[in-house]
Amino acid sequence: MLLFAAFLLAQPLAPAARRLGHALVERAQMCEHWAGEEAYDAARRRQIDQGFRMARCDTLKRDVARFRRLHPSAPLARKASAATSWM
Repeated sequence: MLLFAAFLLAQPLAPAARRLGHALVERAQMCEHWAGEEAYDAARRRQIDQGFRMARCDTLKRDVARFRRLHPSAPLARKASAATSWM
């Protein structure tokens, strides 16, 4: 049983999971970018708010946590988690 569990953990990510992991890292980078932007007027504030909505920054930490639960040994899970450490 233990050997089977080790075998499962050693399996590479499926292509769909790999794409999701990369998308989470990219979202984290976009959220960090928008968080660092200055809202010097109302139009800029709207642009920043739109960027946050498009990157779905409000659910990013939850989405990364779910990915880590589903793929705990995947390097992409650790990378996505590290990318949200600024939040």
